[in-house]
Amino acid sequence: MTDQSELIAAVGNLTESVGALSTRLDTHEGLLTRIEEQRKETDAQRKGLNTTRIAVGFMGLVLIAGGFLYRQVDTNTRDVREVQQRTSTEILCPLYQFLALSLKANPPSPVASAEQVKLRETAANTITAGLDKLGCI
Repeated sequence: MTDQSELIAAVGNLTESVGALSTRLDTHEGLLTRIEEQRKETDAQRKGLNTTRIAVGFMGLVLIAGGFLYRQVDTNTRDVREVQQRTSTEILCPLYQFLALSLKANPPSPVASAEQVKLRETAANTITAGLDKLGCI
């Protein structure tokens, strides 16, 4: 009977060992599942971080391009103003002064119609206003 009771005890010990191993296996499977979930979450975070880096880099490029564009527009605007100023003082002022002197030196014809006199006055007013606006006087 001893053999039988030893066998029963051995089977009981084996059952306990199998139960303990099964519990440990369940614990390890749970840990592996959590590790896999963490890995997936970490991968998602890395992708998000990469996307954020790309977005920040793109925004940086846009800001740099915007700054360059602003500087270029500002430079072009200054150049255009300079050309306009030179055109006004070097070309338009002498032209308007010549036209104004011509109008003063050549009075209207006594045989001119009322419409011609009115057109001459309108031209004289336009030339005088141009001289004032350009700052030529």
